[in-house]
Amino acid sequence: MDDPDVGPEEMRASFRFIIAVNRWLGGTAALRSFLARESRSWDRSGPIRLLDLGTGIADIPLAVGDWARSLGIDLRSVGLDLHPTCLELAREAAAGRPDVEIVAGDAREALERFGPRSFDYVHAGMFLHHLADDEVERVLSIMGRLAVRAAVWNDLVRSPLSRLGVRLLTLRSAPIVRDDARLSVEKGFTRAEAIGFAERAGLTGIELRTMPLAGRFLLVGRPKT
Repeated sequence: MDDPDVGPEEMRASFRFIIAVNRWLGGTAALRSFLARESRSWDRSGPIRLLDLGTGIADIPLAVGDWARSLGIDLRSVGLDLHPTCLELAREAAAGRPDVEIVAGDAREALERFGPRSFDYVHAGMFLHHLADDEVERVLSIMGRLAVRAAVWNDLVRSPLSRLGVRLLTLRSAPIVRDDARLSVEKGFTRAEAIGFAERAGLTGIELRTMPLAGRFLLVGRPKT
């Protein structure tokens, strides 16, 4: 999926799988649950701002936008991605949604683009495992500097159970879906690795919740004050 030459139809097939995984295996629900807890302290006089790095088809911003709208919360999201096909599909998916803006850009340069403390929350969902280790730490650091309230890392657990689960889930999938999903799990993170990256990136008050059966984790880190 990282190949810029991957066509729209192959990408659509991959995203159908990713959307299903986010919906049924806790990725979307984990972020929504976190934001629901956070919403108890929100000042409703202005919008809550969310940046979603590596947004893909923007299924996460769209889903949390639906949740916020159902509660009368003014949540405005920016989905950032570098892949041209992702941007095309995300803009198509977000058409008619003024609460979700799709922007072309590199997560590694997001601080220069938006400036410190530009968003209340900065989220990265199943994105950082695509990066080299030094870039994971760098992007987490950028997330902490962009966020006023929290950086939220939503990704894959690397474990024997996850390996088995992804093989079962992708038995009848298209080759691009099967290969990308299995490689993604291999590039996932253990609990200790994820916490270590977040600590070295300068995040504080780190909380990590794992969903072992889903092969997912949600890490929340607070920016330095």
